[in-house]
Amino acid sequence: MLLHKLRRATVAPERAPLRDVVEVDETYVGGPEEGVVGREVETKVLVGAAVEVRGRAAGRVRLQVVPDAPGPALTGFVRAVVAPGPRSSPMAGAAMPP
Repeated sequence: MLLHKLRRATVAPERAPLRDVVEVDETYVGGPEEGVVGREVETKVLVGAAVEVRGRAAGRVRLQVVPDAPGPALTGFVRAVVAPGPRSSPMAGAAMPP
């Protein structure tokens, strides 16, 4: 069920950009890796996520594989999926463009 929700929320990249308050974060996707700690990875994929905040609920979602974080790729992802003008929430970190 969660996979269906994620697909429905991210299927069409030409959809309108996210607006209002947007939370941005990144995470590694993949299983446990033996002998690897922290942000060191061997086989995991780094994914950027942007979510519209609608009160206590989440709104629309955008996900994209990014090669580095924090870095130009994550900032580029945010600029591509978030409409100019919204402010990020405190959880979004420094990747949100001005």
